[in-house]
Amino acid sequence: MRGRGSRARPAPRQAGGVEDDLRAQVAFGMRMLAAEGIFEYNVGHLSARTPQGDTAYIVGHLHGTGRTLDQVVPEDIIAMDFTGKTVEGKSRGPGERFIHTELYKLRPDVGAVVHAHPPLATAFSIAGVEILPVNHRGTIFHPRVEIFEDPRQIDTPALAAEVAKAMGDGFAILLRGHGCVCAGATVQEACVTVLSLEKTAWLQLMASVVGKPRPIPVEFTDGRFIQGLERHEFFANPWDFYVHKHGGDRGRPGPGRRGRVRG
Repeated sequence: MRGRGSRARPAPRQAGGVEDDLRAQVAFGMRMLAAEGIFEYNVGHLSARTPQGDTAYIVGHLHGTGRTLDQVVPEDIIAMDFTGKTVEGKSRGPGERFIHTELYKLRPDVGAVVHAHPPLATAFSIAGVEILPVNHRGTIFHPRVEIFEDPRQIDTPALAAEVAKAMGDGFAILLRGHGCVCAGATVQEACVTVLSLEKTAWLQLMASVVGKPRPIPVEFTDGRFIQGLERHEFFANPWDFYVHKHGGDRGRPGPGRRGRVRG
């Protein structure tokens, strides 16, 4: 698997409509997060709610195939219903697919979900230290990213429902010794959120070396975003950066729309 900072394969051009485009986004997001070091050891997954609203696209189970997450293509993306059953595609979903299905059931505002094991965010969960909104890109995690204390695999709907409930209306939650779950309205938002979480953890760690990290007070935000930075800007600008870095088209969505990623 490629390490942090290397280049993902470009997103392939899709000839179909919205659903093909969304599959391409999920596949590209998987490759990009693997190249950025968010997905390691061939584990982790990104999903997107389909336009129908009651199913989701997610990467099929690749373990044992000899392939890695930086090789995912749209043909690897299956559709599952919210019981976790595959309804389109030849493979089953990942074992922890219920993290995604339970969030979609509980939160109609969520259009995409990432479960990953980024090193710094995972280290914070091991230490029992919550990630704080110490930087501009961290204000979306106000007042803090809490830790779900059950360290087991989230491989049942009941346990996944507990994670979704503990996450509340936030963008992220840490799983003790087990990474994080991040969510957004779109694939772009979910991907940028997990990258922002890892960056915020890095800055908090660096600040703790020289002093005591100071969270940005909520009065300098609209409750989520730093004053002067709108939600669309917050997510679109870094998404454009990562799409350009990893060889896709611009892929910037307008407000309320899922953007396109094409090779």
